[in-house]
Amino acid sequence: MQTTINHPVREVWTKAGPIEAASADTTELRRVEEVHQAQIGDATPMGLFGFATGTLVIGFVLSGLTPYTGLPAVIPSVLVFAGIAQFIAGLYAFSKGNTFTGTTMCSFGANYALVTAFIWMQQAGLIAKGHTESLLLGVGLCCLGYISLALAVAAIRVNGVLVATLLSLVAGYTLPGIRFFGAPPVIGHIGGGFLLLAALLAFYAGGAMVINSTHERQVFALGRARHDR
Repeated sequence: MQTTINHPVREVWTKAGPIEAASADTTELRRVEEVHQAQIGDATPMGLFGFATGTLVIGFVLSGLTPYTGLPAVIPSVLVFAGIAQFIAGLYAFSKGNTFTGTTMCSFGANYALVTAFIWMQQAGLIAKGHTESLLLGVGLCCLGYISLALAVAAIRVNGVLVATLLSLVAGYTLPGIRFFGAPPVIGHIGGGFLLLAALLAFYAGGAMVINSTHERQVFALGRARHDR
């Protein structure tokens, strides 16, 4: 007579998210996770470059360095590179089992596609240029500020440069959002300055990642966190 032993199923958190594991020993699970991640090229640097480019050009407008009337000129680079390309990079990150990078890239990529659609539709007269419309845009930007804060907390386990980038975005998105609520223009200009800072940090992070990967060693530091598992 055979006796079947049922091992209790418990939740194990990985970079791909929660996984139900029947074994208390998760060493093999971690090994499979690492092997899977190494099989697909990392699209994160491309996504960071797209994000940095779009954020930089928008930051120039929101910071007051260029006139607000020039905002429609940012549509091509923000929609194609910061929007579509970054979203695709996020999908690749999800396929590698990286929930953090996938969520970050897809969230910001979708946001930039939405922002450019908003600007485009306003220029075409499909969306009015009034207080209500500005208020709704401000709400959306504040939502991105919260998303940036949540991702910054998660990035503590990734590297310091991403933490600094995401914290800059908290102010970079929230302050312009408050400006659309009716706050003084200087509030939005300060937020635009934080967007410029976030863009420069993202350019550095993307460059460091692609250079380090090509040289197969750390050439430029990212302040990588230690992982104690």
